[in-house]
Amino acid sequence: AESKGLDFFVITDHDGSMGGSPTQWYDPDYHSDQMIMLYGAEWTTGLGHANVWASGPFDYGELWLANRAQDAQTAIDAAHSQKALFSINHPSAFLCCPWEYEEYADIDSIEVWNSMYLLPNFSFVATKVFWDNHLLSGKRIPGVGGSDTHQLKGFEAIFLRHAEPTTWVYAEKRSAGALLAGIRAGHVSVSDEPQAPRIDLKADTDDDGVFETMMGDNVVLPEGSNVTLKIEIVSQGTTDMAGTTVDLTSELITSDAAGDVHAEEKLVSAFLKDGEYLVVLLRNGGFHGLWKALGYTTQIELTERIAPGEQVFYRIELLGWPPAGFINALLRGFTKALSNPIYFNFSD
Repeated sequence: AESKGLDFFVITDHDGSMGGSPTQWYDPDYHSDQMIMLYGAEWTTGLGHANVWASGPFDYGELWLANRAQDAQTAIDAAHSQKALFSINHPSAFLCCPWEYEEYADIDSIEVWNSMYLLPNFSFVATKVFWDNHLLSGKRIPGVGGSDTHQLKGFEAIFLRHAEPTTWVYAEKRSAGALLAGIRAGHVSVSDEPQAPRIDLKADTDDDGVFETMMGDNVVLPEGSNVTLKIEIVSQGTTDMAGTTVDLTSELITSDAAGDVHAEEKLVSAFLKDGEYLVVLLRNGGFHGLWKALGYTTQIELTERIAPGEQVFYRIELLGWPPAGFINALLRGFTKALSNPIYFNFSD
């Protein structure tokens, strides 16, 4: 993880593999001079998995009892009582380990992007269905990514590698507590690997030219208002030159992708060539705007009208061809980066 230049890192072994006692936290090698180390475990039951993260070691006893009882709400409450975060993992997984609890509240985040491959965890379903359905119900739940790396060597290590995907957090300072606060606030975006471009989304809600609202923020507008959104592709590399964009929103509206919640393949096949990228704006989970990006470090601004009292959330996805072309696209899909939403008129 250090070799990839990560700023923070956490090992979340399955709690069952350690008998409910995360002893790795007390190993003197659980330390880094380069990275902020969080402390966590994967709460692992037959009805679903979740990561629990904290800024330091904590008592896992109540969480382990909740594991044995398959009681998600008690586990969530036990995590919160110790100022730890509770994040649902791979909620739409295929065959093994989807999230099947019906009664739970106050989760801190959802792993909407698990590993780089479509199988077995169906991240595109986690994003488009599980996450968006929670948001459409009026909840504000941050989305995060996780590599699900289980092996450092061997066959699985070829496909599941640290920081693929990479979670980016806007934190007030470089500390474990500030990182967790940033995740709780939804000040998060996800890219497919550390050196890949990431997406940023901001808003100007009072027409003063200052984009003071960022991903995760909720703005309650007393009256119907115009807001200006700024979308930015941020290059992490040193060789990518500033690019331009082509607005394809009108073509999106008349395409086969209109109204299709799983439209990535249609968008890519219709509008995208290798080496180009599509910037997709989603409004309340539906496709709302589309731009072709020619190069990184690109900015897009647009004005949106929010009706009085209307609950609206916007988020962004960046689509592109993966390395090795069509065959790899079948395995990996087309998502290159995604943002958390900006919310308008949601209740606190």
